[in-house]
Amino acid sequence: MPVAVLSSVCLARFAPLSEGARGALGFSLVVPLWVAAMCVAFLARSAARAWGMCAALSAVLFALAYAVPQ
Repeated sequence: MPVAVLSSVCLARFAPLSEGARGALGFSLVVPLWVAAMCVAFLARSAARAWGMCAALSAVLFALAYAVPQ
């Protein structure tokens, strides 16, 4: 799920840690964030709402990860 990957990228990019620790943090948080995103997606009332929520969060996280300077 792109939300999990992009949120781990954002956390790794903006965490005030060394470069190696940020990489380990981002890599280790992908699976728990993916599970959380899937749980939230299953709680949505319809598939369209779940996809819309995923697309909106992905767009915001993509903008944070790649458009905002460090």
